[in-house]
Amino acid sequence: MKQVYIKPSLVDHALFRPKVKPIKIKVEEPINISFYVNLLGICIIVIVILYMYNRKNEKEEQKSLERHKIIELNEYIKSMTL
Repeated sequence: MKQVYIKPSLVDHALFRPKVKPIKIKVEEPINISFYVNLLGICIIVIVILYMYNRKNEKEEQKSLERHKIIELNEYIKSMTL
């Protein structure tokens, strides 16, 4: 049987290899969704405020119309009794 002798090495040959530069991969920033959520929230608040303002105006008009009808009815009744 033949013995194979391995020649000992005192130097790590991996240190002499040229270093490979890492490839830089551009990572796209994720879309900042909080901005869109805030924008949606503000739009909803504005719509609700406009709805409530319109409702208030219609309520005042309705009360004015009801008062006017009551006054007309009162005057009609007065004219019928005289």
